[in-house]
Amino acid sequence: KAPDQRSVLVGKHLSDKIIDAHVRDDHQDSRYRRVGVDAVLGHDATIALLVDEFRKRRLELWDPSRTIFVNDHFSPAASIERANISRLFIDFARELGVDLFIDKGICHQILVEHRLCKPGALIVGADSHTIMGGGLGACCTGMGTTDILYALVTGTTWLRRRSEERRVGKSVDLG
Repeated sequence: KAPDQRSVLVGKHLSDKIIDAHVRDDHQDSRYRRVGVDAVLGHDATIALLVDEFRKRRLELWDPSRTIFVNDHFSPAASIERANISRLFIDFARELGVDLFIDKGICHQILVEHRLCKPGALIVGADSHTIMGGGLGACCTGMGTTDILYALVTGTTWLRRRSEERRVGKSVDLG
């Protein structure tokens, strides 16, 4: 450790408590924990990337009632290519029977207005702004397409435990 730093043990944050409440394994000392999710959020631009893999592997959706899909990134479509991506996404969402929002708003705003986004919920989404649900007391995080595919099929994901200590530097008088 640098001479001007010390370690401080920190208490649990709200997100730690929510993650602990959703743990699906019993590896207490593991750095990564398998957790159940309360909802999965997806939008046209990222979910369309996993449709072929989902179909090729003949996967099944874990729970359509806890899946929220929003057509917002390519709506209205700026090109034929993007219109085709939106069509693939919409057809896939209808095939799965999920909550589908077409031209109803931005996915992360729809999330915070959705019945599944509530205090204590653990939600993963295919959008970096998924964290907006934290303002309602939920633990929400954005993930990449592969991780979202895993969550859609299993209803779980892996989250890294937060370090229980943090580094604190000396205060400096800026004067």
